[in-house]
Amino acid sequence: MVGAVTDGAQLVDAAILLRPDVIVSDVSMPSLSGPQAMDQLKAKGSDIPFVFVSADSSNKEKFIEQGRSAFVAKIDMGRELVTTVCAVAGSCERSSVPLVSLNASSPTPLTAEL
Repeated sequence: MVGAVTDGAQLVDAAILLRPDVIVSDVSMPSLSGPQAMDQLKAKGSDIPFVFVSADSSNKEKFIEQGRSAFVAKIDMGRELVTTVCAVAGSCERSSVPLVSLNASSPTPLTAEL
């Protein structure tokens, strides 16, 4: 399942509703940062791993040391994002993946091939 949200509060709500295998989140987002959203989910008992992305790659070591699942610099996303998500998820099967748009008032199913 792939979903898209526009801020950290929506990320928390969507993660609770959809229970994804992995969350890819920008570090900086409106309302809650990616790390704050992760902390809120962990406080609610979630163990969903996060892959954080940021234009500022200087924080990579700090994120890993703090127990954040993984970090990919935006400049490296083309080369590293899929590999990192697969590593964090434990596998990556290429198949039809359900996508969900969460920008609307209710989830809208879409379909995509990997």
